[in-house]
Amino acid sequence: MPLWREEFAALLPGASPDVAGVVAERVLRAVRGVTVWTPAGPLRPTTSIGISAANVESIDLGALMRVADIALYRAKRGGRDRAEGAGDAPVALPKTLLNA
Repeated sequence: MPLWREEFAALLPGASPDVAGVVAERVLRAVRGVTVWTPAGPLRPTTSIGISAANVESIDLGALMRVADIALYRAKRGGRDRAEGAGDAPVALPKTLLNA
């Protein structure tokens, strides 16, 4: 049975990393409640979420997405079906990126 993987971004202007974490937990709970019935039996999707934050005054959307992607893959390596904050951003990224 093929696996489908989709990615999307949710931008939360004005939200703190803590608020983004609350939103992420809501998304995780909602997806955990989903069952997709297939000819092969029930399928329960999982979600992995990466969270990053930036100052609005000097936002670099590309860097913000790269940091979120790093956190996303940390969540996947950590067991999937979870959210991870960006933690310490790599030195090469703009200093406007905050720890999430």
